[in-house]
Amino acid sequence: MNRRSKATTRRTRLLQLKSIANLRAEIALLKKENALQKKVIACSLDMVHQINNDGVIEYVSPSYQVNLGYNTQEILGNSMFDFIHPDDLLLTYEAFNRLKACGISWGAEYRVKHHDGHYIWVFTTGHSICCPDGSVTGYMLCSRDVTDRKKAEEASRLSQQKLDTAFRHTADMIGITRLSDGTFLDVNDAFTKFTGYTREEAIGKSVKDLQLWVNPAERNEFIKILTTDRVIYCYEALARMKSGELRIESLSAEVICIDGEECIVTIWRDITEQKKTEEKLRLQNAYLQLLHETTLALIHRLNINELLETIVQKACSLSKTANAYISLLNPVTGFPEITIGCGIYEKQVGRTFRPNEGISGTVWHTGHPVLVTNYQEWPNRSNSFAADRIKSALGIPLLSAAGVIGVIGLTTMDTEPSLSHHEKELLSRFAELASIALDNARLYTASQKELVRRMRIENELRYISTHDYITGLYNRAKFEEELTAWDTAGLTYCLLACDVDGLKLINDSMGHAAGDAVLVAAAQALKAVSPAGSLVARVGGDEFAIAAQCTDKNCPETICLRLKAAVATYNQGNPQHPLSISTGYAIRQSPTDTIASLLKRADDSMYREKLHRGYSVRSSIVQGLLKALEARDYITEGHADRMQDIASELGFALGMTDRELAQLRLIAHFHDIGKVGIPDSILFKQGPLTPQEFTDMKRHCEIGHRIALSVPELSHIALYILAHHEWWDGNGYPQGLQGEEIPLECRIIAIADAYDAMTNNRPYRKALTHEQAITEIIKYSGRQFDPRLVDVFLTSISYYSGI
Repeated sequence: MNRRSKATTRRTRLLQLKSIANLRAEIALLKKENALQKKVIACSLDMVHQINNDGVIEYVSPSYQVNLGYNTQEILGNSMFDFIHPDDLLLTYEAFNRLKACGISWGAEYRVKHHDGHYIWVFTTGHSICCPDGSVTGYMLCSRDVTDRKKAEEASRLSQQKLDTAFRHTADMIGITRLSDGTFLDVNDAFTKFTGYTREEAIGKSVKDLQLWVNPAERNEFIKILTTDRVIYCYEALARMKSGELRIESLSAEVICIDGEECIVTIWRDITEQKKTEEKLRLQNAYLQLLHETTLALIHRLNINELLETIVQKACSLSKTANAYISLLNPVTGFPEITIGCGIYEKQVGRTFRPNEGISGTVWHTGHPVLVTNYQEWPNRSNSFAADRIKSALGIPLLSAAGVIGVIGLTTMDTEPSLSHHEKELLSRFAELASIALDNARLYTASQKELVRRMRIENELRYISTHDYITGLYNRAKFEEELTAWDTAGLTYCLLACDVDGLKLINDSMGHAAGDAVLVAAAQALKAVSPAGSLVARVGGDEFAIAAQCTDKNCPETICLRLKAAVATYNQGNPQHPLSISTGYAIRQSPTDTIASLLKRADDSMYREKLHRGYSVRSSIVQGLLKALEARDYITEGHADRMQDIASELGFALGMTDRELAQLRLIAHFHDIGKVGIPDSILFKQGPLTPQEFTDMKRHCEIGHRIALSVPELSHIALYILAHHEWWDGNGYPQGLQGEEIPLECRIIAIADAYDAMTNNRPYRKALTHEQAITEIIKYSGRQFDPRLVDVFLTSISYYSGI
């Protein structure tokens, strides 16, 4: 081999080596790129898979398992069409065939089945895999999960469908126009209904073409506001319909951008009827304002007379007449009566109307307003003094829940304009307010009276709860409440217990009215002698108490001395009702002294005095009762002396001892003491007593019996006082004793009392003569009187020189 051949061979080898090196470098680069691609595919969220010409899957990326839940073994070797939703197969076949035919990128959206059975939407692109010779060995596909986008698109579609439905079927008119020239791009069904233009007639035409705006200046102002503010609400304008009818519209609009062009979405609301209603309301409000101004004076007047006068004045002002009145129901006659009037009715106050007589009587009867424009020909016209001059008349009822409570009557005279339906309507509204005002005034007056009554009752109840209802002093509860406050304040005070002596005797003999008078006298005396700031209370039936803040230890003694002097002064002026009060006291010197302990100590002290004074007290009370009887001019000193003399004479004739005669004289003196408890209306009655009055009169025996039992020196004659009206035949009272059952002394007193009563004047008759009296006694011998005693009396009385 020559040198040249060798050199050529060497160059050839070098070139081969270089080619091998380059090839190896390219192979290394390809491996590197391949590794990088695998990493990219492994990291990609999109699903990458390789299929052969028949669609069989030969490779899948890891994201397949992430997105569809399948592992590699479950996918490889299966046809890709096995995983596609049946409804999307046709679409997928067509797309795959286009890819095979054209060899271009494939893009399709379809649903793929997930491992758990549900489907997801994917968007897939693909391209062919070619050999160096250009032959296609398969296809590489890349799928992306677009389920969320599809859902959003579906939601948007539904929303748009709803908007389209709302746009088409809303009750308000809606039009979409260009901002630049006002050309309609779309209108809804309400637009076509109200304007009369079809969609075909409106779309493509401008607002100016359709002449919708009656006033172009309003249109210009509307556009100007929109251009500046981009939105406008409730702009009112007058619009012309296709028929030429003018309607009032309220427009709300906003500028929006559609396909890059500024447009106006306008909502037209027809407010024609609303405006008509508003106008009516405006007129009505003006009308009511007039009534309101007229009736303001009524609402704040609660005095009924002032209110009625105001109603009449305002009614005249509203009706432009000077003649008006108000009639109210007279509860006595039952007919409406003019209560207040002006003009010709000023002097007609008190005039009544019969049903259907005149305006007032007719309104009262029907309960409805009555307008008479020609009064002279009205059949119900009244015959009042001015009836011939009345031209027209109007009557308006004042109504409440109970019906008609009054009538406003108005009239015009022959030279004045007639009343019309305008005044009728105006006065009817006015009467409604006047009725309310009148009802309010009546309710206010009634409520004020009720409030005063309740306040009086409340004050009375509060007073009764703390005061004794007879004397007006504190009661026991209030007394102890005030004392508790003194104790809390740490005050030193004395407590006096006071007891009215003989109250039961007075109540039994003279009645509870006399006993109450004694209690009142005692209360007045106690209040008079108590120091300022003292507590005086009636704490029991006949028990009183005084609590006085002590200034010195002699304070209670001073009060007792003052009380004794006050009682003495009272008894001098009231000898027939002598007052006697026993007292005792205790002084609170220690904080441990309780109210109960103080009252007990004061009571103990008082009862010791009562025991000491008991006899003299009862004696003075009995003497007072006798003086009370004498003061009534029924038992005089002469009567007592005569009774004692006649009884003694008869007793002496019967052989009584001196001691028996002395007792007989005592019985004669006190036998009628029970009559202090009999009312003067019975004792001094002219004429015979009624059965009830006679029953009351017979009680004097029992009253006298109780009085005598309460006084030790009279207790031994109590039974004789009880039985001195018993009859021999048993027809007497109160026990119905007869014959010898009646004590001898009572039989003697019966004859002596009857004789003296017959021979002296009585309120119901003149005195009888001695002979007439003897005849009566003989007549009742064996019936009312003991016949044996009558014989003795007839013998002894003839020798009694005092008769």
